[in-house]
Amino acid sequence: MRYDLTISSGSTGRIVQRMQAELVRRGEDLTVDGKCGPKTMGAVARALCLPSPKAIGRVELARLGIDVRLGIDLSGHNEGGNKRPVNFDKVKAAGVSFVWLKLSEGASYRNHEAMRQADECQRLDLPVGGYHFGDPSAKRPLDLASLAADAVAEAEHYLEWRRSVIGVPTLSDVLDLEEAYQANLTAAAWAAIGGTSRRRAELCALWCLTWLEHVERATGRKPMLYTGRWAWQAYLSAAPAELLERLRQHGLWLASYNTGSEPKRTIAGYPWRVWQFSGSGSVDGVDGKVDLNWALAEDLAP
Repeated sequence: MRYDLTISSGSTGRIVQRMQAELVRRGEDLTVDGKCGPKTMGAVARALCLPSPKAIGRVELARLGIDVRLGIDLSGHNEGGNKRPVNFDKVKAAGVSFVWLKLSEGASYRNHEAMRQADECQRLDLPVGGYHFGDPSAKRPLDLASLAADAVAEAEHYLEWRRSVIGVPTLSDVLDLEEAYQANLTAAAWAAIGGTSRRRAELCALWCLTWLEHVERATGRKPMLYTGRWAWQAYLSAAPAELLERLRQHGLWLASYNTGSEPKRTIAGYPWRVWQFSGSGSVDGVDGKVDLNWALAEDLAP
């Protein structure tokens, strides 16, 4: 199955804004506001010598110098058991141009399928990166030193396996946040120390920042955060503003399952670099459903 991203009058978002900026660079009189209307489509028609296009896709965007790429991410759900190994020759022929692999989870799980998958990506010159599924639940007594130690242990677990599987990835390292911070306390004990939803969000944000900043120090590269609006709202949005601002210094890989030119479920003040637009896509070479992603080529560099 082939996928395309289409822009028409009424489309909004980051890719529209990038297109408008390019048209302005070419001399068009446009407001770069990320809102595509008749004036923007008219500028596209002039720039590409098209007779009043109603919609444009990645081919036309590429003619404007805007390279929007399709990628997949893989985990243990995509291979093994009754599923055939991913055929990366078919994956690449289907138009996939980058791949993220789940490498680890928590402080002990390693995805062993990722080793062959990384070798295949590198054989085919497919940009490849790794991600870690974070488990910020408190496994030790509730104090900040233990929280930091737990996040560092998971970061080191990821980095050790990443070195064995990929070496130096061509894509960013990623922390996947889909789990809440859970204090290892009874409800009564948590309440006794003033536990609130704001405090829980603060501790979750601190855990994520510790993981991200440890990986950044170890690699010299700034990792990204993968999450959806639902998880951000439930687990992080109540954290202090200064912690959320530090999180926003890391690129966002946003999950929002919708068609169009822009995620519908965005996170305020946190622009996306990679957009996971489907969790149930179909790509030649992958047995069963697979996650699909769009990204601007310039945003894929670590």
